[in-house]
Amino acid sequence: MYKNVPIYQAIVTDEGLGMEKISLVDDPAMESDFQYFENAEKEEFKFSVQNEEQRHIFGVVIRADHPVFRISAEGFPYYVTFSKETIKTIVQKYFREGRQNNFNLMHTPGTDVDSVQMLQFFIKDTEKGIDPKGFEDIEDGSLFGEFKVMDDGIWNDIKEGKFKGFSMEIFYEMEIPLEEEEEQLYSDIQDLLDRIANQLK
Repeated sequence: MYKNVPIYQAIVTDEGLGMEKISLVDDPAMESDFQYFENAEKEEFKFSVQNEEQRHIFGVVIRADHPVFRISAEGFPYYVTFSKETIKTIVQKYFREGRQNNFNLMHTPGTDVDSVQMLQFFIKDTEKGIDPKGFEDIEDGSLFGEFKVMDDGIWNDIKEGKFKGFSMEIFYEMEIPLEEEEEQLYSDIQDLLDRIANQLK
């Protein structure tokens, strides 16, 4: 539980799961369940103009190990987190499937654009010196992206504040993470069962 609300871990393993595309949105917050994924902590998913002359935007795409508030299609609240390992899997699948330039606007069908192109994805790793300035409070393992905007209209919308952040469109499964006490109890029970099994051999 987190803030008295169930918390789950996002899992991306099977085919058909993973990040489909990234959307430019006006309000990086909660959207509909299992398809559009935006951070309820609005400031964290806002991008910044990295280079106005070259039209580069930069920011966090997925924040690692950070509970994000969601509401299911049935109206039930919960939190979901993405582990460092899951983020690596998502990125690998995203590149393997050739989706790195998949962008749309406001999660609206029929608004796919090919004029926003990825310049770089990287995962924050302070031990390796990969620690972007201004994002010191973002956890290691988080995914960052920098993109080039070539469309005049979209660029003007960004400068005018119509588009303020990134939002994932992603399909994932969920599991309930065990609390530390439960993990220890499970481990103790498993050890006991193993000892009994060895004695019966």
